[in-house]
Amino acid sequence: MSTRALPFLAFALLLACTREEERSARPLVSVQWISNLTLPEEGPLVIDMDGTDAVKQGFRVPSERQVPSGRFHFRFRLNDGQGRRFAYKLYYQNTASKFPEAAAGGGQHPQAAENFYGSWENASEGFRYTIAVPEEGLWVEDAFRIHGDPRDEPRFVQDGVRHREGRNPRTGTYRLMLVVMPEEILAEGCIPEAVECIACPVNDHYVEPFWYFLHGPGRNIPGVQVEVSGDVLALRSRPEARNGIYIDPGGERSHEAFVEECGASPHLDAQADWTQHFHHIDPATGMEQVPTIADLDTLTYAGYCAQRAFTPKDALVQVHPSTSHTPCSTVHIDPIANAIELRNPASTPDALRKESVGIRTRNALSYGRYRVRCELPRLLNEHDLWNGLTNAIWLVGRDDPWSALRPCAGGYLASYDGGSKDKRVERANYAEIDFEILKGVSYCPQRSFPPDYAQPVADANDLAAWAPPFPEA
Repeated sequence: MSTRALPFLAFALLLACTREEERSARPLVSVQWISNLTLPEEGPLVIDMDGTDAVKQGFRVPSERQVPSGRFHFRFRLNDGQGRRFAYKLYYQNTASKFPEAAAGGGQHPQAAENFYGSWENASEGFRYTIAVPEEGLWVEDAFRIHGDPRDEPRFVQDGVRHREGRNPRTGTYRLMLVVMPEEILAEGCIPEAVECIACPVNDHYVEPFWYFLHGPGRNIPGVQVEVSGDVLALRSRPEARNGIYIDPGGERSHEAFVEECGASPHLDAQADWTQHFHHIDPATGMEQVPTIADLDTLTYAGYCAQRAFTPKDALVQVHPSTSHTPCSTVHIDPIANAIELRNPASTPDALRKESVGIRTRNALSYGRYRVRCELPRLLNEHDLWNGLTNAIWLVGRDDPWSALRPCAGGYLASYDGGSKDKRVERANYAEIDFEILKGVSYCPQRSFPPDYAQPVADANDLAAWAPPFPEA
Protein backbone atom coordinates (compact mmCIF):
# COMPACT_ATOMS: atom_id res chain seq x y z
CA MET A 1 0.00 0.00 0.00
CA SER A 2 1.35 3.33 -0.91
CA THR A 3 2.17 5.60 1.95
CA ARG A 4 0.53 8.35 -0.04
CA ALA A 5 -2.76 6.46 0.19
CA LEU A 6 -2.78 6.26 3.99
CA PRO A 7 -3.92 9.77 4.59
CA PHE A 8 -6.74 9.28 2.10
CA LEU A 9 -7.86 6.03 3.74
CA ALA A 10 -7.65 7.54 7.18
CA PHE A 11 -9.72 10.48 5.99
CA ALA A 12 -12.25 8.15 4.36
CA LEU A 13 -12.69 6.16 7.59
CA LEU A 14 -12.96 9.30 9.66
CA LEU A 15 -15.51 10.73 7.30
CA ALA A 16 -17.60 7.55 7.39
CA CYS A 17 -17.43 7.49 11.20
CA THR A 18 -18.39 11.14 11.42
CA ARG A 19 -21.34 10.66 9.10
CA GLU A 20 -22.52 7.69 11.15
CA GLU A 21 -22.12 9.64 14.37
CA GLU A 22 -23.94 12.67 12.98
CA ARG A 23 -26.79 10.47 11.75
CA SER A 24 -27.24 8.80 15.11
CA ALA A 25 -26.30 11.76 17.33
CA ARG A 26 -28.77 14.23 15.81
CA PRO A 27 -32.07 12.39 15.84
CA LEU A 28 -33.98 15.54 16.79
CA VAL A 29 -34.95 16.94 13.40
CA SER A 30 -37.78 19.37 14.17
CA VAL A 31 -39.20 21.32 17.14
CA GLN A 32 -42.49 23.21 17.38
CA TRP A 33 -41.94 25.21 20.52
CA ILE A 34 -45.58 26.23 21.10
CA SER A 35 -48.07 23.98 19.34
CA ASN A 36 -51.44 24.83 20.93
CA LEU A 37 -51.33 28.60 20.34
CA THR A 38 -50.80 30.66 17.22
CA LEU A 39 -47.46 32.43 17.30
CA PRO A 40 -47.06 35.87 15.68
CA GLU A 41 -45.09 36.12 12.46
CA GLU A 42 -42.55 38.33 14.20
CA GLY A 43 -41.58 38.66 17.82
CA PRO A 44 -42.66 36.63 20.85
CA LEU A 45 -46.17 35.60 21.83
CA VAL A 46 -47.28 38.11 24.50
CA ILE A 47 -49.25 36.64 27.41
CA ASP A 48 -50.93 38.71 30.13
CA MET A 49 -50.50 36.92 33.43
CA ASP A 50 -53.85 35.98 34.99
CA GLY A 51 -54.05 37.28 38.54
CA THR A 52 -56.82 34.93 39.69
CA ASP A 53 -55.70 33.33 42.97
CA ALA A 54 -52.17 34.63 42.30
CA VAL A 55 -51.96 36.36 45.69
CA LYS A 56 -51.90 32.99 47.44
CA GLN A 57 -50.59 30.68 44.70
CA GLY A 58 -48.42 32.90 42.55
CA PHE A 59 -48.89 33.49 38.84
CA ARG A 60 -49.38 30.42 36.65
CA VAL A 61 -48.84 30.97 32.94
CA PRO A 62 -50.97 30.14 31.13
CA SER A 63 -53.95 29.71 33.42
CA GLU A 64 -56.97 27.48 32.74
CA ARG A 65 -58.92 30.65 31.96
CA GLN A 66 -56.50 31.44 29.14
CA VAL A 67 -55.86 27.95 27.72
CA PRO A 68 -58.18 24.99 28.46
CA SER A 69 -55.31 22.74 29.54
CA GLY A 70 -53.55 25.50 31.45
CA ARG A 71 -50.31 24.53 29.68
CA PHE A 72 -48.09 25.46 26.77
CA HIS A 73 -47.86 22.44 24.48
CA PHE A 74 -44.78 21.64 22.43
CA ARG A 75 -43.87 18.86 20.02
CA PHE A 76 -40.73 17.55 18.38
CA ARG A 77 -39.83 14.91 15.81
CA LEU A 78 -37.25 12.17 16.17
CA ASN A 79 -35.72 10.06 13.41
CA ASP A 80 -33.64 7.10 14.48
CA GLY A 81 -32.79 3.95 12.54
CA GLN A 82 -32.03 1.90 15.64
CA GLY A 83 -35.44 1.79 17.32
CA ARG A 84 -34.11 3.34 20.53
CA ARG A 85 -35.96 5.15 23.30
CA PHE A 86 -34.91 8.72 24.06
CA ALA A 87 -34.80 10.85 27.20
CA TYR A 88 -35.82 14.49 26.94
CA LYS A 89 -36.29 17.52 29.14
CA LEU A 90 -37.52 21.04 28.42
CA TYR A 91 -36.25 24.10 30.27
CA TYR A 92 -37.46 27.70 30.15
CA GLN A 93 -35.56 30.86 31.06
CA ASN A 94 -36.46 34.54 31.40
CA THR A 95 -34.09 36.46 29.14
CA ALA A 96 -35.29 39.99 29.88
CA SER A 97 -33.79 40.20 33.38
CA LYS A 98 -30.93 37.78 33.85
CA PHE A 99 -27.27 37.55 34.68
CA PRO A 100 -24.88 36.06 32.11
CA GLU A 101 -24.79 32.30 32.44
CA ALA A 102 -21.01 32.09 32.15
CA ALA A 103 -18.30 33.99 34.01
CA ALA A 104 -15.18 35.29 32.27
CA GLY A 105 -13.34 32.01 32.81
CA GLY A 106 -16.18 29.87 31.46
CA GLY A 107 -17.53 28.69 34.80
CA GLN A 108 -21.00 29.51 36.00
CA HIS A 109 -21.49 33.20 36.77
CA PRO A 110 -21.72 33.81 40.56
CA GLN A 111 -25.24 35.26 40.22
CA ALA A 112 -26.49 32.99 37.40
CA ALA A 113 -28.42 30.86 39.89
CA GLU A 114 -30.59 33.94 40.54
CA ASN A 115 -31.88 33.77 36.96
CA PHE A 116 -35.51 32.77 36.62
CA TYR A 117 -35.61 29.35 34.95
CA GLY A 118 -37.65 26.21 35.32
CA SER A 119 -38.75 22.95 33.75
CA TRP A 120 -41.53 20.54 34.68
CA GLU A 121 -43.96 21.65 37.39
CA ASN A 122 -42.49 19.06 39.74
CA ALA A 123 -38.98 20.46 40.00
CA SER A 124 -37.60 17.12 41.21
CA GLU A 125 -38.70 15.33 38.05
CA GLY A 126 -35.85 14.58 35.71
CA PHE A 127 -35.89 13.52 32.07
CA ARG A 128 -38.97 11.97 30.52
CA TYR A 129 -38.83 9.07 28.06
CA THR A 130 -40.26 8.44 24.63
CA ILE A 131 -41.38 5.12 23.26
CA ALA A 132 -39.01 3.32 20.91
CA VAL A 133 -38.69 5.40 17.76
CA PRO A 134 -40.20 3.51 14.80
CA GLU A 135 -38.53 3.37 11.44
CA GLU A 136 -40.75 6.13 10.01
CA GLY A 137 -39.88 8.48 12.88
CA LEU A 138 -41.84 9.75 15.88
CA TRP A 139 -43.61 12.95 16.90
CA VAL A 140 -43.43 13.54 20.68
CA GLU A 141 -45.91 15.89 22.33
CA ASP A 142 -45.74 17.28 25.85
CA ALA A 143 -46.59 20.40 27.85
CA PHE A 144 -45.20 22.78 30.46
CA ARG A 145 -46.29 25.77 32.49
CA ILE A 146 -44.38 28.72 33.91
CA HIS A 147 -45.05 29.27 37.60
CA GLY A 148 -43.59 30.79 40.73
CA ASP A 149 -40.82 29.15 42.76
CA PRO A 150 -39.93 26.87 39.82
CA ARG A 151 -37.14 25.12 41.78
CA ASP A 152 -39.40 24.20 44.73
CA GLU A 153 -36.98 25.86 47.13
CA PRO A 154 -37.33 25.09 50.87
CA ARG A 155 -37.18 28.78 51.76
CA PHE A 156 -40.63 29.34 50.26
CA VAL A 157 -42.27 26.78 52.54
CA GLN A 158 -43.82 28.21 55.68
CA ASP A 159 -45.83 26.16 58.18
CA GLY A 160 -45.98 23.34 55.67
CA VAL A 161 -47.41 25.54 52.88
CA ARG A 162 -45.45 26.35 49.72
CA HIS A 163 -45.71 30.05 48.81
CA ARG A 164 -45.02 30.23 45.09
CA GLU A 165 -45.99 33.91 45.15
CA GLY A 166 -42.73 34.47 47.05
CA ARG A 167 -40.86 34.19 43.73
CA ASN A 168 -43.32 35.03 41.00
CA PRO A 169 -42.45 34.58 37.31
CA ARG A 170 -40.55 37.53 35.90
CA THR A 171 -42.10 39.61 33.20
CA GLY A 172 -40.48 39.99 29.79
CA THR A 173 -39.17 37.54 27.23
CA TYR A 174 -38.55 33.81 27.63
CA ARG A 175 -36.63 31.25 25.61
CA LEU A 176 -36.89 27.46 25.68
CA MET A 177 -34.25 24.74 25.59
CA LEU A 178 -34.90 21.11 24.67
CA VAL A 179 -32.31 18.46 25.58
CA VAL A 180 -32.59 15.02 23.95
CA MET A 181 -30.38 11.90 24.21
CA PRO A 182 -30.68 8.13 23.89
CA GLU A 183 -31.80 6.66 27.20
CA GLU A 184 -28.59 4.66 27.58
CA ILE A 185 -26.53 7.87 27.68
CA LEU A 186 -28.66 9.20 30.53
CA ALA A 187 -28.35 5.84 32.28
CA GLU A 188 -24.57 6.18 32.21
CA GLY A 189 -24.83 9.13 34.59
CA CYS A 190 -23.46 11.71 32.18
CA ILE A 191 -25.88 14.38 33.41
CA PRO A 192 -25.34 15.63 36.99
CA GLU A 193 -28.25 15.31 39.38
CA ALA A 194 -28.34 19.10 39.90
CA VAL A 195 -29.02 19.57 36.17
CA GLU A 196 -31.53 16.76 35.80
CA CYS A 197 -33.27 17.79 39.05
CA ILE A 198 -33.36 21.59 39.20
CA ALA A 199 -34.60 21.35 42.82
CA CYS A 200 -31.31 19.72 43.86
CA PRO A 201 -28.51 22.16 44.73
CA VAL A 202 -24.85 21.24 45.04
CA ASN A 203 -23.32 22.50 48.29
CA ASP A 204 -26.28 24.90 48.63
CA HIS A 205 -25.70 26.26 45.11
CA TYR A 206 -27.98 25.69 42.13
CA VAL A 207 -26.61 24.77 38.71
CA GLU A 208 -28.07 26.96 35.95
CA PRO A 209 -29.06 24.46 33.19
CA PHE A 210 -28.61 27.00 30.39
CA TRP A 211 -25.03 27.49 31.54
CA TYR A 212 -24.42 23.76 31.81
CA PHE A 213 -25.69 22.82 28.33
CA LEU A 214 -24.66 25.95 26.42
CA HIS A 215 -21.38 26.97 28.10
CA GLY A 216 -20.42 24.22 30.52
CA PRO A 217 -19.63 20.50 30.38
CA GLY A 218 -23.00 19.60 28.87
CA ARG A 219 -22.20 21.15 25.52
CA ASN A 220 -19.58 18.48 24.68
CA ILE A 221 -21.29 15.23 25.68
CA PRO A 222 -21.45 12.91 22.62
CA GLY A 223 -24.97 11.94 21.71
CA VAL A 224 -26.62 14.77 23.67
CA GLN A 225 -28.53 17.13 21.39
CA VAL A 226 -29.49 20.59 22.61
CA GLU A 227 -31.85 22.91 20.76
CA VAL A 228 -32.59 26.46 21.92
CA SER A 229 -35.41 28.67 20.73
CA GLY A 230 -35.34 32.39 20.29
CA ASP A 231 -37.50 34.54 22.55
CA VAL A 232 -40.81 32.81 21.85
CA LEU A 233 -42.80 34.10 24.84
CA ALA A 234 -43.18 37.43 26.63
CA LEU A 235 -45.07 37.73 29.91
CA ARG A 236 -46.79 40.90 30.96
CA SER A 237 -48.61 41.88 34.15
CA ARG A 238 -51.52 44.29 33.81
CA PRO A 239 -53.32 44.79 37.15
CA GLU A 240 -56.94 45.33 36.16
CA ALA A 241 -59.01 47.91 38.00
CA ARG A 242 -62.25 46.24 36.90
CA ASN A 243 -61.30 43.15 38.89
CA GLY A 244 -62.00 45.09 42.07
CA ILE A 245 -60.22 46.26 45.22
CA TYR A 246 -59.74 43.85 48.10
CA ILE A 247 -59.62 45.12 51.68
CA ASP A 248 -58.09 43.04 54.46
CA PRO A 249 -60.99 42.65 56.91
CA GLY A 250 -58.68 42.64 59.94
CA GLY A 251 -58.03 45.66 62.13
CA GLU A 252 -60.38 48.29 63.50
CA ARG A 253 -61.41 50.00 60.26
CA SER A 254 -65.09 50.28 59.42
CA HIS A 255 -66.75 48.12 56.76
CA GLU A 256 -69.65 50.52 56.19
CA ALA A 257 -68.36 51.71 52.79
CA PHE A 258 -67.87 48.22 51.36
CA VAL A 259 -69.57 47.62 48.01
CA GLU A 260 -69.57 44.81 45.47
CA GLU A 261 -66.40 45.99 43.70
CA CYS A 262 -64.54 47.05 46.86
CA GLY A 263 -64.51 45.07 50.07
CA ALA A 264 -63.49 41.84 51.75
CA SER A 265 -65.55 39.22 49.90
CA PRO A 266 -63.98 35.85 48.96
CA HIS A 267 -64.62 36.73 45.31
CA LEU A 268 -62.49 39.90 45.57
CA ASP A 269 -59.86 38.06 47.59
CA ALA A 270 -59.48 35.60 44.69
CA GLN A 271 -59.43 37.99 41.74
CA ALA A 272 -58.72 41.60 42.83
CA ASP A 273 -55.36 42.93 41.67
CA TRP A 274 -55.49 46.00 43.92
CA THR A 275 -55.92 46.84 47.58
CA GLN A 276 -56.23 50.13 49.43
CA HIS A 277 -52.89 51.19 50.86
CA PHE A 278 -52.63 52.23 54.50
CA HIS A 279 -49.06 53.31 55.02
CA HIS A 280 -47.28 53.81 58.30
CA ILE A 281 -47.46 57.31 59.72
CA ASP A 282 -45.11 58.33 62.49
CA PRO A 283 -47.36 59.21 65.47
CA ALA A 284 -44.97 62.03 66.32
CA THR A 285 -45.74 63.74 63.03
CA GLY A 286 -47.94 66.80 63.51
CA MET A 287 -48.70 70.07 61.76
CA GLU A 288 -50.02 73.33 63.16
CA GLN A 289 -52.86 74.44 60.94
CA VAL A 290 -54.93 77.61 60.61
CA PRO A 291 -58.47 76.61 61.73
CA THR A 292 -60.10 77.81 58.51
CA ILE A 293 -61.80 75.82 55.76
CA ALA A 294 -61.25 77.60 52.46
CA ASP A 295 -61.62 76.92 48.75
CA LEU A 296 -58.06 76.34 47.71
CA ASP A 297 -58.96 76.79 44.05
CA THR A 298 -59.73 80.48 44.67
CA LEU A 299 -57.63 81.34 47.73
CA THR A 300 -55.04 84.02 46.89
CA TYR A 301 -51.53 84.34 48.20
CA ALA A 302 -52.48 87.49 50.07
CA GLY A 303 -55.40 85.67 51.67
CA TYR A 304 -53.11 82.87 52.77
CA CYS A 305 -50.61 85.35 54.23
CA ALA A 306 -53.34 87.16 56.15
CA GLN A 307 -54.52 83.91 57.73
CA ARG A 308 -50.98 82.95 58.64
CA ALA A 309 -50.04 86.38 60.05
CA PHE A 310 -53.12 87.13 62.13
CA THR A 311 -53.99 83.73 63.59
CA PRO A 312 -52.70 83.62 67.19
CA LYS A 313 -50.38 80.81 68.08
CA ASP A 314 -52.79 79.34 70.62
CA ALA A 315 -55.55 79.26 67.97
CA LEU A 316 -53.67 76.96 65.60
CA VAL A 317 -54.95 73.40 65.35
CA GLN A 318 -52.55 70.49 65.77
CA VAL A 319 -53.33 68.02 62.98
CA HIS A 320 -51.84 64.56 62.51
CA PRO A 321 -51.86 63.02 59.03
CA SER A 322 -54.02 59.92 58.80
CA THR A 323 -55.31 57.22 56.48
CA SER A 324 -58.93 56.27 55.89
CA HIS A 325 -60.99 54.85 58.74
CA THR A 326 -63.62 53.69 56.22
CA PRO A 327 -61.94 51.77 53.39
CA CYS A 328 -63.62 52.04 49.96
CA SER A 329 -65.02 55.49 50.78
CA THR A 330 -62.12 57.28 49.07
CA VAL A 331 -61.27 54.77 46.29
CA HIS A 332 -63.70 54.11 43.46
CA ILE A 333 -63.60 51.97 40.31
CA ASP A 334 -64.55 53.25 36.89
CA PRO A 335 -65.32 49.96 35.08
CA ILE A 336 -65.70 51.63 31.68
CA ALA A 337 -62.28 53.30 31.80
CA ASN A 338 -60.86 50.34 33.75
CA ALA A 339 -59.40 52.87 36.18
CA ILE A 340 -59.36 53.60 39.89
CA GLU A 341 -60.19 57.06 41.20
CA LEU A 342 -58.68 58.32 44.45
CA ARG A 343 -60.50 61.05 46.34
CA ASN A 344 -58.74 63.06 49.00
CA PRO A 345 -61.57 64.01 51.40
CA ALA A 346 -62.16 67.61 52.39
CA SER A 347 -62.12 68.75 55.99
CA THR A 348 -65.36 69.63 57.74
CA PRO A 349 -65.87 71.89 60.78
CA ASP A 350 -66.25 68.79 62.93
CA ALA A 351 -63.35 66.91 61.35
CA LEU A 352 -60.29 68.98 60.58
CA ARG A 353 -57.98 66.32 59.20
CA LYS A 354 -55.46 65.61 56.48
CA GLU A 355 -55.93 62.18 54.96
CA SER A 356 -53.58 60.31 52.67
CA VAL A 357 -55.26 58.08 50.07
CA GLY A 358 -53.47 55.36 48.13
CA ILE A 359 -53.70 51.98 46.43
CA ARG A 360 -51.14 49.28 45.74
CA THR A 361 -50.94 46.08 43.76
CA ARG A 362 -51.39 42.80 45.61
CA ASN A 363 -49.01 40.71 43.50
CA ALA A 364 -45.32 41.48 43.85
CA LEU A 365 -42.85 41.17 40.98
CA SER A 366 -39.08 41.39 40.79
CA TYR A 367 -37.27 43.11 37.93
CA GLY A 368 -39.07 44.11 34.77
CA ARG A 369 -40.10 47.38 33.15
CA TYR A 370 -42.90 49.30 34.79
CA ARG A 371 -45.35 51.64 33.06
CA VAL A 372 -47.78 53.64 35.17
CA ARG A 373 -50.52 55.72 33.58
CA CYS A 374 -52.02 58.26 35.97
CA GLU A 375 -53.95 61.48 35.74
CA LEU A 376 -52.45 63.39 38.65
CA PRO A 377 -54.28 66.31 40.30
CA ARG A 378 -52.76 69.75 39.98
CA LEU A 379 -50.85 71.06 42.98
CA LEU A 380 -51.05 74.83 42.41
CA ASN A 381 -54.14 76.99 41.88
CA GLU A 382 -54.32 79.86 39.41
CA HIS A 383 -52.65 82.12 41.98
CA ASP A 384 -49.72 79.65 42.22
CA LEU A 385 -50.71 78.76 45.75
CA TRP A 386 -50.06 75.18 46.81
CA ASN A 387 -53.17 73.19 47.71
CA GLY A 388 -51.30 70.85 50.07
CA LEU A 389 -51.41 67.72 47.90
CA THR A 390 -48.41 65.54 47.09
CA ASN A 391 -48.55 63.09 44.18
CA ALA A 392 -46.49 59.96 44.70
CA ILE A 393 -45.81 56.75 42.77
CA TRP A 394 -43.82 54.15 44.68
CA LEU A 395 -42.06 50.93 43.82
CA VAL A 396 -41.84 49.48 47.30
CA GLY A 397 -40.56 46.18 48.61
CA ARG A 398 -42.97 43.59 49.92
CA ASP A 399 -42.58 43.00 53.63
CA ASP A 400 -42.30 39.22 53.77
CA PRO A 401 -39.66 36.59 54.56
CA TRP A 402 -38.84 35.98 50.88
CA SER A 403 -38.01 39.46 49.62
CA ALA A 404 -34.65 39.93 51.31
CA LEU A 405 -32.02 41.83 49.38
CA ARG A 406 -28.74 40.19 48.43
CA PRO A 407 -26.34 40.01 51.45
CA CYS A 408 -24.35 43.20 51.99
CA ALA A 409 -20.94 43.01 53.65
CA GLY A 410 -21.29 46.53 55.08
CA GLY A 411 -24.80 45.83 56.29
CA TYR A 412 -28.20 47.45 55.78
CA LEU A 413 -30.01 49.67 58.26
CA ALA A 414 -32.03 47.42 60.56
CA SER A 415 -35.13 49.62 60.42
CA TYR A 416 -36.70 52.02 57.92
CA ASP A 417 -36.18 55.18 59.96
CA GLY A 418 -33.35 54.07 62.21
CA GLY A 419 -30.99 56.88 61.21
CA SER A 420 -27.22 56.88 61.06
CA LYS A 421 -26.89 55.29 64.51
CA ASP A 422 -29.10 52.31 63.67
CA LYS A 423 -27.48 48.89 63.85
CA ARG A 424 -26.45 47.16 60.64
CA VAL A 425 -27.79 43.80 59.45
CA GLU A 426 -26.48 41.55 56.65
CA ARG A 427 -29.86 41.27 54.92
CA ALA A 428 -32.98 43.43 54.80
CA ASN A 429 -36.20 43.15 52.85
CA TYR A 430 -37.08 46.82 52.43
CA ALA A 431 -36.47 48.59 49.15
CA GLU A 432 -38.11 51.68 47.74
CA ILE A 433 -38.01 53.82 44.60
CA ASP A 434 -40.12 56.95 44.86
CA PHE A 435 -41.45 59.40 42.32
CA GLU A 436 -42.92 62.21 44.37
CA ILE A 437 -44.24 65.44 42.91
CA LEU A 438 -44.70 68.17 45.45
CA LYS A 439 -44.35 71.89 45.98
CA GLY A 440 -41.17 72.57 47.93
CA VAL A 441 -41.61 74.23 51.30
CA SER A 442 -38.88 76.58 52.52
CA TYR A 443 -37.41 75.80 55.87
CA CYS A 444 -34.17 77.78 55.73
CA PRO A 445 -33.85 81.38 56.97
CA GLN A 446 -33.89 83.88 54.15
CA ARG A 447 -30.43 85.19 55.02
CA SER A 448 -28.74 81.79 54.86
CA PHE A 449 -30.13 80.10 51.78
CA PRO A 450 -31.76 82.39 49.22
CA PRO A 451 -34.06 82.45 47.39
CA ASP A 452 -36.74 82.05 50.04
CA TYR A 453 -40.24 83.17 50.87
CA ALA A 454 -40.49 86.34 52.93
CA GLN A 455 -42.45 85.44 56.06
CA PRO A 456 -45.64 87.41 56.81
CA VAL A 457 -45.58 89.59 59.94
CA ALA A 458 -48.71 90.44 61.93
CA ASP A 459 -48.64 94.20 61.32
CA ALA A 460 -52.08 95.38 60.20
CA ASN A 461 -50.75 98.82 59.37
CA ASP A 462 -48.12 97.58 56.94
CA LEU A 463 -49.41 95.71 53.90
CA ALA A 464 -45.92 94.77 52.84
CA ALA A 465 -45.32 93.19 56.23
CA TRP A 466 -48.28 90.82 56.37
CA ALA A 467 -48.70 90.36 52.62
CA PRO A 468 -45.19 90.22 51.17
CA PRO A 469 -44.89 89.96 47.39
CA PHE A 470 -45.09 86.51 45.88
CA PRO A 471 -41.54 85.32 45.18
CA GLU A 472 -40.39 85.33 41.58
CA ALA A 473 -39.83 82.00 39.92
